[in-house]
Amino acid sequence: MRKLELEPDTYDEKFTVLTKGANTKVKDWILGQIGTSKEILEVGCGSGALAAQIALNGNDVLAIDKNSQMVNSARKNYPSKDNMKLAYQVGTITDLPADEVSKDVVVTTFMLSELRTFEQQIFLRNVWKILKSNGRIFIAAEFVPSGFWKLIFKIKRWWYKKKLRRLRLPSTSIVKWFYQYIEPLGFKMVTERKWRHGSIRAMELKKVEKNGKTEPGYYQPPQKRFKGLRSQLQIYKCIFTGQSDHFPIEPGIYKSGEPDRKSPIIVTVNYVFTYVKVMRALKSIDAWVLCVDSRGINVWCA
Repeated sequence: MRKLELEPDTYDEKFTVLTKGANTKVKDWILGQIGTSKEILEVGCGSGALAAQIALNGNDVLAIDKNSQMVNSARKNYPSKDNMKLAYQVGTITDLPADEVSKDVVVTTFMLSELRTFEQQIFLRNVWKILKSNGRIFIAAEFVPSGFWKLIFKIKRWWYKKKLRRLRLPSTSIVKWFYQYIEPLGFKMVTERKWRHGSIRAMELKKVEKNGKTEPGYYQPPQKRFKGLRSQLQIYKCIFTGQSDHFPIEPGIYKSGEPDRKSPIIVTVNYVFTYVKVMRALKSIDAWVLCVDSRGINVWCA
């Protein structure tokens, strides 16, 4: 997608070819779910095609994108017409241009893959803050399918990333742990649709306010074992193949011993070898171990 953004005027056409038309099915599904007369923020609006359609259906739409070229292209190709409430501006996930509890709906399509793990959580927390009570977010993204199609998907993905490396262009990431963030951060899955054997999915999440809380929650990954035969085999695997492959664990904060609010925080990378070595060296000292997202590469490269 980042490569396509270099040519905003042909973005829609080339992206439709890339997804074999699944992106248009996603947009049609979202349009059918949203309804009318809503205050809506679209994050990562791209060409502006979806934002314009949502506005034509009688909604008040603010569409943002961090790429100023895409925003300018959207203003040119899909301008706000008479009786349309549609505005475009440059914006990012860390500073959403909306007041707290001001939007009925947030929409984002094929933007999550451009965010790293912690960025996805930051985005969901910021969306929770600007949504009204029982507000909804519609998300579409690329995921890894299951079964036989998982192998085909990974082969295609490997070839595509190899091509991008040759052209020295940045690549997007597979949305891997996103489902685990939904409930802890304060959302509930309402419905989900899948296309292309599950590699492209769209979902509707609803904001949940438990016990009158006014802040979104936090996500903490499940504790990962660092002792025993399995952990030792992972160490050997990293030693023998770790220079040519990545072995990530889920980024996040882990426990050593029984830490509390006053315990120190040890910062390291989300590389299996490093995590296991650090946890063993701590010998259950009470501390928090923060594994930052180093893309699963070792501590020296990170």
